[in-house]
Amino acid sequence: MADGDRRSEIGMKEWKCKLSKQQTPRNVMDGIVMNYLVVNGYKDVAAAFVKDSGMKPDVPLESIQNRMDIRKAVFEGNIPKVSNYHFRCLPP
Repeated sequence: MADGDRRSEIGMKEWKCKLSKQQTPRNVMDGIVMNYLVVNGYKDVAAAFVKDSGMKPDVPLESIQNRMDIRKAVFEGNIPKVSNYHFRCLPP
């Protein structure tokens, strides 16, 4: 933090009080939940969430499995497999 910046610290009690007064719109919370489900590969849960909430994901749910396959190949260090998945998933 730069010398000119000021930062105040608050206690837990004050933090909880301020937090309790915050209101997050439902569509924002739904977006956060949907993003978590998509990023972490919960395709079936994301599909159920779409039905329950009406929230539309930013990516097609069908692409989640491809993302998970790519992620797994990266973690395994299998770069040729990553390239194969990557080129297979690119739009024409």
